[in-house]
Amino acid sequence: ILDGSMNTHVLLEEEIKMTKDYLELESLRFGDRFEYSIEIEDDIDPAGIEVPMLFVQPFVENAIIHGLLLKEEGERLLKIKFETREGLLVCTVEDNGIGREQSSKIKSKSYKKKSHGIEVTSQRFGNNDSVEIIDLKDDEGKSKGTKVVLKVPLVI
Repeated sequence: ILDGSMNTHVLLEEEIKMTKDYLELESLRFGDRFEYSIEIEDDIDPAGIEVPMLFVQPFVENAIIHGLLLKEEGERLLKIKFETREGLLVCTVEDNGIGREQSSKIKSKSYKKKSHGIEVTSQRFGNNDSVEIIDLKDDEGKSKGTKVVLKVPLVI
Protein backbone atom coordinates (compact mmCIF):
# COMPACT_ATOMS: atom_id res chain seq x y z
CA ILE A 1 0.00 0.00 0.00
CA LEU A 2 2.80 2.40 0.86
CA ASP A 3 4.56 1.66 -2.45
CA GLY A 4 1.50 2.87 -4.30
CA SER A 5 0.56 5.68 -1.94
CA MET A 6 2.05 8.29 -4.26
CA ASN A 7 -0.17 7.10 -7.11
CA THR A 8 -3.73 8.25 -7.59
CA HIS A 9 -4.57 5.27 -9.82
CA VAL A 10 -3.62 1.60 -9.88
CA LEU A 11 -4.47 -1.38 -12.02
CA LEU A 12 -7.67 -3.13 -10.99
CA GLU A 13 -5.68 -6.29 -10.21
CA GLU A 14 -3.67 -4.31 -7.62
CA GLU A 15 -6.84 -2.82 -6.13
CA ILE A 16 -8.35 -6.30 -5.85
CA LYS A 17 -5.18 -7.66 -4.22
CA MET A 18 -5.12 -4.80 -1.68
CA THR A 19 -8.81 -5.42 -0.96
CA LYS A 20 -8.21 -9.15 -0.47
CA ASP A 21 -5.26 -8.44 1.83
CA TYR A 22 -7.38 -6.00 3.84
CA LEU A 23 -10.22 -8.53 4.11
CA GLU A 24 -7.86 -11.27 5.26
CA LEU A 25 -6.39 -9.02 7.95
CA GLU A 26 -9.82 -7.92 9.18
CA SER A 27 -11.04 -11.52 9.16
CA LEU A 28 -8.10 -12.52 11.34
CA ARG A 29 -8.50 -9.47 13.55
CA PHE A 30 -12.14 -10.25 14.23
CA GLY A 31 -11.77 -14.01 14.61
CA ASP A 32 -13.36 -15.03 11.30
CA ARG A 33 -16.70 -13.49 12.34
CA PHE A 34 -17.65 -12.77 8.72
CA GLU A 35 -17.29 -14.38 5.31
CA TYR A 36 -16.52 -12.61 2.08
CA SER A 37 -16.35 -13.22 -1.65
CA ILE A 38 -14.96 -11.27 -4.58
CA GLU A 39 -16.41 -11.93 -8.03
CA ILE A 40 -14.95 -10.57 -11.27
CA GLU A 41 -16.99 -10.71 -14.46
CA ASP A 42 -15.34 -12.98 -17.06
CA ASP A 43 -14.85 -10.26 -19.68
CA ILE A 44 -12.85 -8.03 -17.30
CA ASP A 45 -9.07 -7.99 -17.58
CA PRO A 46 -7.94 -6.70 -14.16
CA ALA A 47 -4.42 -6.14 -15.52
CA GLY A 48 -5.75 -3.81 -18.21
CA ILE A 49 -8.03 -1.44 -16.28
CA GLU A 50 -6.91 1.53 -14.22
CA VAL A 51 -8.95 2.62 -11.19
CA PRO A 52 -8.61 5.20 -8.40
CA MET A 53 -6.43 3.75 -5.67
CA LEU A 54 -8.31 2.34 -2.66
CA PHE A 55 -11.70 3.27 -4.08
CA VAL A 56 -13.31 0.11 -2.66
CA GLN A 57 -11.69 0.00 0.78
CA PRO A 58 -13.74 2.66 2.65
CA PHE A 59 -16.98 0.91 1.66
CA VAL A 60 -15.65 -2.52 2.61
CA GLU A 61 -14.48 -1.14 5.96
CA ASN A 62 -17.88 0.44 6.64
CA ALA A 63 -19.66 -2.81 5.75
CA ILE A 64 -17.51 -4.77 8.21
CA ILE A 65 -17.30 -2.31 11.11
CA HIS A 66 -20.74 -0.72 10.99
CA GLY A 67 -22.80 -3.53 9.48
CA LEU A 68 -21.49 -7.05 9.88
CA LEU A 69 -19.72 -6.90 13.23
CA LEU A 70 -22.72 -5.28 14.90
CA LYS A 71 -24.98 -8.12 13.74
CA GLU A 72 -25.77 -10.29 16.75
CA GLU A 73 -26.89 -13.52 15.09
CA GLY A 74 -26.84 -15.38 11.81
CA GLU A 75 -24.23 -15.46 9.11
CA ARG A 76 -22.34 -12.31 8.21
CA LEU A 77 -21.65 -12.04 4.49
CA LEU A 78 -19.82 -9.48 2.39
CA LYS A 79 -19.95 -9.75 -1.40
CA ILE A 80 -17.86 -7.65 -3.76
CA LYS A 81 -18.55 -7.84 -7.47
CA PHE A 82 -16.82 -6.18 -10.43
CA GLU A 83 -18.60 -5.92 -13.80
CA THR A 84 -18.75 -3.59 -16.78
CA ARG A 85 -21.75 -1.62 -18.02
CA GLU A 86 -21.94 1.08 -20.67
CA GLY A 87 -18.30 2.15 -20.53
CA LEU A 88 -18.16 1.94 -16.73
CA LEU A 89 -16.52 -0.41 -14.28
CA VAL A 90 -19.23 -1.14 -11.72
CA CYS A 91 -18.21 -2.40 -8.31
CA THR A 92 -20.93 -3.59 -5.93
CA VAL A 93 -20.18 -3.98 -2.21
CA GLU A 94 -23.08 -5.72 -0.50
CA ASP A 95 -23.42 -6.88 3.10
CA ASN A 96 -26.16 -8.53 5.11
CA GLY A 97 -25.36 -6.52 8.25
CA ILE A 98 -27.64 -4.47 10.47
CA GLY A 99 -28.12 -1.65 7.96
CA ARG A 100 -27.38 2.06 8.08
CA GLU A 101 -30.38 3.09 10.16
CA GLN A 102 -29.64 0.72 13.04
CA SER A 103 -25.91 1.38 12.77
CA SER A 104 -26.41 5.15 13.01
CA LYS A 105 -28.49 4.69 16.18
CA ILE A 106 -25.67 2.70 17.76
CA LYS A 107 -23.02 5.10 16.46
CA SER A 108 -24.77 8.18 17.82
CA LYS A 109 -24.62 6.67 21.31
CA SER A 110 -21.00 5.57 21.33
CA TYR A 111 -19.04 6.67 18.29
CA LYS A 112 -17.95 10.29 18.01
CA LYS A 113 -15.39 10.11 15.18
CA LYS A 114 -16.68 11.32 11.80
CA SER A 115 -15.86 9.05 8.88
CA HIS A 116 -14.54 10.79 5.78
CA GLY A 117 -13.83 7.78 3.55
CA ILE A 118 -17.09 7.84 1.60
CA GLU A 119 -17.02 11.62 1.20
CA VAL A 120 -13.41 11.63 -0.02
CA THR A 121 -14.02 8.75 -2.44
CA SER A 122 -17.11 10.46 -3.88
CA GLN A 123 -15.11 13.66 -4.41
CA ARG A 124 -12.31 11.72 -6.12
CA PHE A 125 -14.80 10.38 -8.66
CA GLY A 126 -15.96 13.95 -9.33
CA ASN A 127 -19.50 12.80 -10.04
CA ASN A 128 -22.38 12.51 -7.59
CA ASP A 129 -23.83 9.61 -9.59
CA SER A 130 -20.66 7.57 -9.07
CA VAL A 131 -21.61 6.33 -5.60
CA GLU A 132 -25.06 4.92 -4.85
CA ILE A 133 -25.93 3.59 -1.39
CA ILE A 134 -29.00 1.35 -1.16
CA ASP A 135 -30.62 0.23 2.08
CA LEU A 136 -31.73 -3.38 1.60
CA LYS A 137 -35.07 -4.30 3.21
CA ASP A 138 -37.10 -7.48 3.49
CA ASP A 139 -40.84 -7.68 2.66
CA GLU A 140 -41.69 -6.38 6.13
CA GLY A 141 -39.43 -3.34 5.79
CA LYS A 142 -36.75 -4.66 8.16
CA SER A 143 -33.16 -4.02 7.24
CA LYS A 144 -31.27 -6.86 5.63
CA GLY A 145 -28.06 -5.00 4.86
CA THR A 146 -26.57 -2.38 2.61
CA LYS A 147 -25.50 -2.28 -1.02
CA VAL A 148 -23.04 0.25 -2.39
CA VAL A 149 -22.69 0.62 -6.15
CA LEU A 150 -19.52 2.37 -7.36
CA LYS A 151 -19.31 3.46 -11.00
CA VAL A 152 -15.89 4.32 -12.41
CA PRO A 153 -15.22 5.30 -16.04
CA LEU A 154 -13.23 2.56 -17.76
CA VAL A 155 -9.64 3.61 -18.28
CA ILE A 156 -7.77 0.99 -20.28
